[in-house]
Amino acid sequence: MALDFDGTDDEVTHGTVPVNGLSAMSCVVTYQVHTHESETGIVGRSDSVNPVAFFISEDSVPRSIVDIGAANQYGAWALQPLDTWHTVGFVFDGSGAANADRLKVWQNLVAQTLLFTGTIPATTGSPADGLRTGKLQRTGVFGDVTIANLKIWNVALTEAEIIQESDSYRPVRTSGLLQWSPYDDGTSARDYSGIANHGTVTGALQVAGPPVGFGAPVLVG
Repeated sequence: MALDFDGTDDEVTHGTVPVNGLSAMSCVVTYQVHTHESETGIVGRSDSVNPVAFFISEDSVPRSIVDIGAANQYGAWALQPLDTWHTVGFVFDGSGAANADRLKVWQNLVAQTLLFTGTIPATTGSPADGLRTGKLQRTGVFGDVTIANLKIWNVALTEAEIIQESDSYRPVRTSGLLQWSPYDDGTSARDYSGIANHGTVTGALQVAGPPVGFGAPVLVG
């Protein structure tokens, strides 16, 4: 299952997922984009004043973007077709020597060649606003998107782990897990990571989700 956002006023607010000031983090999310707006927000934590902690978005340039640390410090890669399920996983490692070491992206299990803007920082930013899906908070733009199976960690996953997580409904790695919201429980948007950072759903409706494997059974508090 998944949540569908109409691009007008739908969003999910998950609150203060602890991704501020991190020197490493990873995220995997599956989504469809139905319309390319000026900036289509998928998932992230940001505000209009403070640096972004992270944001996955697409825009009408057209390109896909992972923004880390502050506005205009990002890696970009090619878009996938509209109305098509695809899974993006990124790994941020602020200890890397260069941009390509600090931010890596896999889309549909394939490593992407990123075009960087700015210098990817050593730590994520510290915005006041909470984690949102379906809206790019610092610009206020809502996304005409469908989103499923969001997972976030406070560690840098390996390529093998990112590929494994991209193919699994359940989080295979639970160490460092900050958010696991499969969006399969109606409009509750529950978080099963153990942190219980459940979402508040505004407008988004449950729809059929992507075909995914369930992975090995795990115990998550």
